[in-house]
Amino acid sequence: SLKAYDLKVVDAQSKENLSLFKALLRYLAFLFSAVSILLAFIPFFRKDKKTLQDLVANSVVISTK
Repeated sequence: SLKAYDLKVVDAQSKENLSLFKALLRYLAFLFSAVSILLAFIPFFRKDKKTLQDLVANSVVISTK
């Protein structure tokens, strides 16, 4: 859970909370990525370490500390 590590998922541009549509889109992309093992390794090949769900929903994980 992100809350245990003081992390939060926000919109990459505005740094605001994700809209419901983007959150659902991110969740569906996560399910697709979890089923496809190859897509789960995308962060290891990107400099910014974004996952498939971050790319699809244009989101970013930030620290709340």
